[in-house]
Amino acid sequence: MNKVAKKITTAVLLMAMVLSAAACSKIQSKTTEQFKKAVIDSRIGAQTQDFTTTNGNGWNYIEFTMNDGSDIVVDSICWVFDDKTEAKSEYNAVYQYYMGLVETGVFSGSRNELDKGDYAYFTIKGTGDGQYIYGGWYYSGNSVVYVCTNTDSDDARTKVNKILDQLGYPKP
Repeated sequence: MNKVAKKITTAVLLMAMVLSAAACSKIQSKTTEQFKKAVIDSRIGAQTQDFTTTNGNGWNYIEFTMNDGSDIVVDSICWVFDDKTEAKSEYNAVYQYYMGLVETGVFSGSRNELDKGDYAYFTIKGTGDGQYIYGGWYYSGNSVVYVCTNTDSDDARTKVNKILDQLGYPKP
């Protein structure tokens, strides 16, 4: 193969890898069953009976909380709304609350955010509203997912990260 052909082949392969990586970075909508499976598959000790489900008018959610004495080691929730605009509205309300803490100086730490319209997320690591927080909120389609810890420990952060890895979501 000549040099020009090699350069073209290399460029095409590189572009394919970039496009594949970009496609994988999109936040995917989750059902309550997909969420439950991801938490269990994260191997942090979650069992089927550890989940709480609630059905409301136009929404349902599933929650998994792991406590260690008085501290919440992991808190994770997946809301699924009948209406996508309700999911976005819920996400925006929480986002505005946390950005208010940032703007007023109540939250100190690092944060990362992305809003592409049909999916969005923000992650935080630091202290705010009187407590440590490490985790994130994720919106896509008709679902909103929350995974965090209020325990400032490597073990707690590892558990959150394992769940986020299983969900395919960015970590703080």
